[in-house]
Amino acid sequence: MENELKILLEETLKEHGIIKFDVAYVTKGCNVEIEIGENRNEQCGPLYEALNEWLGYGEFMDYLVSHDTFYNYTGEFYYKEEIFLAVSFIGPYCYDEDSSQSYINLEKEFITNVLQLDLSSFGMSDHYDKEVLGLDFFAEKGKEIENVRLNYFKGHWNQIELNSNQICKLKKFISTEINETLPYFYIDFDYELNWEVQCEENLLDFNFWTSPIKISLNDITTN
Repeated sequence: MENELKILLEETLKEHGIIKFDVAYVTKGCNVEIEIGENRNEQCGPLYEALNEWLGYGEFMDYLVSHDTFYNYTGEFYYKEEIFLAVSFIGPYCYDEDSSQSYINLEKEFITNVLQLDLSSFGMSDHYDKEVLGLDFFAEKGKEIENVRLNYFKGHWNQIELNSNQICKLKKFISTEINETLPYFYIDFDYELNWEVQCEENLLDFNFWTSPIKISLNDITTN
């Protein structure tokens, strides 16, 4: 990092406290957004052009590559005796966007033995067709599973009425499925995973991100 940029960062941080940034991979390179107080991007003056290069294409990107890190990220600069970045990486992996999705498999034994549902009620008296059943819910790390619905398809989706015991068993099943399919980050940093997941018709679609990772500017710069 050029000394001019370091000096500009330090002066700006002492005046404004933090400098926020968002960086997203696009077809060629990265899209970089900067926010200082009420100013965004070009309104931030010469610091925007300098950080656009440093965060999206230059030294910091080289630092991330050296740590095998290829994710969109958001965060902020702050000053506490020296300059730090607090960076949160956002899934999915930029080269594998499908890594945020997976399917729940509703096995016959779970439906009939655990939930004790009669398959004939859903038009499956002769054979079991898991495509007829669809599970919907929303879950977030550390919170109660919400909007749980088990549906069957007969011309259209119909909700299956479940008692409190069946709902409890279904939520336990959902928790196990989530824990077994949680995405993770391919990064060379210690991190805490945060996540939320929406399930519609058995398709799990995760949003996931890391808690902010503290990085000293002095650990990044080569000058």
